[in-house]
Amino acid sequence: MLPQLAACLLAFAVTTTLIPWVMRVAREHRLLDYPDGGRRVHTEAVPRLGGVAIFIAAAVATVFVLAWDRFDGSIDLPMTPILPGFAIGCAIVFAIGIIDDLRGVSPLVKLAAQTAAALVVVAYGFRVDLVTVAGAAIYTLGPLSIPVTILWMVASPTPSTSSTAPTGSRARSPSSASRCASSWTSSSTTPACS
Repeated sequence: MLPQLAACLLAFAVTTTLIPWVMRVAREHRLLDYPDGGRRVHTEAVPRLGGVAIFIAAAVATVFVLAWDRFDGSIDLPMTPILPGFAIGCAIVFAIGIIDDLRGVSPLVKLAAQTAAALVVVAYGFRVDLVTVAGAAIYTLGPLSIPVTILWMVASPTPSTSSTAPTGSRARSPSSASRCASSWTSSSTTPACS
């Protein structure tokens, strides 16, 4: 538990440190999201590319937990074979988020990229094998574990996909990448989410 808490605090510190720099760079290069009276509900232009800071923070936190495990060994991370899948999946989602921030991407292309990322993670062995209902009943998903895992990774809500997001963020990639990394670093006993 201590390594995960330390990783969370480290990710928060890295994000907090990098966000002002990312905002300044976005403003300098006019990479701003302007209000449109529709989906973008903010009142003034806001910088894009905040996902860069979040992605870097998630990567730093993940490396921190891996290093802690290597030097301490008390965490005993059984998911090491899954890590490349998470790294590739997160990189796919991060890349589509950057492209969306810089040029714009259709929702269908974003969905395809997120599905591809989820497929990569599943191909490396990550599965939602068990579902707990109301804290008591536990159901084994069996062959449904793969589609449920993909659906969970692609469709689970993130703060930046909310239609009332005050920042008007266009890409769900940073949150998806963060969710992807935090899923890996928060599970210390099993690769299955329950």
